[in-house]
This record gives sequence, C-alpha cells and structure tokens, in this order.
Amino acid sequence: MQYTFLTSWMWMAVYSHKLYTALVKVFNVSGESYMIKACIFAYCFPLVIVGTNLALTHLYFDKLQFNEDLCVKDDPEYLESTYRAENMCWLHGYSLYFGFLLIVGLVLVNNIVILVLVLVKLFCKRKKINSTAKNFTTSQQVVMACILSFTLGITWIFGIFMLFTTDQTYNAVMNWLFALFNSFQGVFLFYITCVKRDDMFHYWWNPIRASDDNMVKMSGSAVSSRATKSSAVSTVSSSHVVED
Repeated sequence: MQYTFLTSWMWMAVYSHKLYTALVKVFNVSGESYMIKACIFAYCFPLVIVGTNLALTHLYFDKLQFNEDLCVKDDPEYLESTYRAENMCWLHGYSLYFGFLLIVGLVLVNNIVILVLVLVKLFCKRKKINSTAKNFTTSQQVVMACILSFTLGITWIFGIFMLFTTDQTYNAVMNWLFALFNSFQGVFLFYITCVKRDDMFHYWWNPIRASDDNMVKMSGSAVSSRATKSSAVSTVSSSHVVED
C-alpha cells in the first residue's frame, strides 16, 4: 500500500510538471525519452523510499527496541512494530511521518503551487497565450479547475485533515469527503484523457461504433435472409396449390 500510494503521487507530480512546462513555460517535453524518465522516477523513487523505510524499521529500530525493552525481551509477540500499526493495516509513527506524509506533503504543496500558476495562466492571461485560442466560458473554467484539482491530488488534503484531531464526528466527516471526492478521480482522469481529447475519443470510440454497425448489418442480413426464405417457401406453396 505504501509503494502503491507513493507511486500514484509520483505520477501526479509528473503530470503537474508536464502541465507547468506545457502551459506556463510553453515548452514541449513530450516524447519517448520523457516517458522513460517519468516511469523511472514514478516507479523507482517510491521503491527507494519503501526499501529504506523497511530496512531502517525492521533491521535497526525494531532490534533496538527489542534490546532496550527488557519486559518483552523473552516474548517478542508483544513487541510493537515501528513500521506497521497494530490497530490497522497501515503505517504509524516515524514510518508514517517520514515514509509517507512528508513525501506526499511535498508533492501536494508542489501541485498546489503549479495548480495556481496554471489557472492564472489559463484564465487570467488566456488572451496572451494564443490569439486563436478559444475563450473559456465560466462553466468550462469551473470544469477545468475541478479536473486539475482531481488529477493533481488536491482532494487528498481531506486525508491530511484527519490527522489534526481524534474527534470521531470530525474524522467521520473528513472520511466521507475524502472517499467521495477521490472516488471520482478515475472518472475525471478518463474524461480529460479519453473523452475531452478528440483524437483519443475517436481512437477508442470508432471501433465500438464499427462493431455496432457490423452487428446491425449482420442482423439486417439475417432478417433479409429469413424474409427471402419465407418468400421462397410461399412461392413454392402457391405453385403447388395452382397445380392442384
């Protein structure tokens, strides 16, 4: 879980960097080499963090705690892990603070700054971007802001708010908001990458439409074939009646 979540956040950082270079710096960073570098960063950097976290906790801090705690020295089952929490399947202590929250917090701050810069560039200075660019309506601006917020992980801030207190009502509200907003992250990603872009929309929609057209043609051929057979049977029956 730690590696999966960190990988997701690294891809959010990659996406924010691409937005910044494309819309603020107006510099094209697309290409095969960029994707290779992005994959190395997004998959290898979290691996280093998780590996270092595991090595420090299991090979150093757990053994140090075991040697110092004389009460549980002969019964290691009651020794609390410095990596995994006892009440849930997640990190706790320094593993949570430095192995996850610190990294996520840095990426989140970076993404918030880039979100503000991109929105300022798109909405406040859009006339300077390109004279042939389409003017955004208010509804389009709201949709764009929501999409950027989802794709840059801004909605994860509700999860960080849950760490501020142990009040059950407050945490319940933050849990619902966190689950509600982040459940639609995949939908917004699908919208911005597969529906909003005309080339990608036609790329995956044309085969579906062609398949439907083929099914309609096959159904029409089957109906016409049955109609032809019925007509032939009727003709044969009528000829027998006339001969009789």
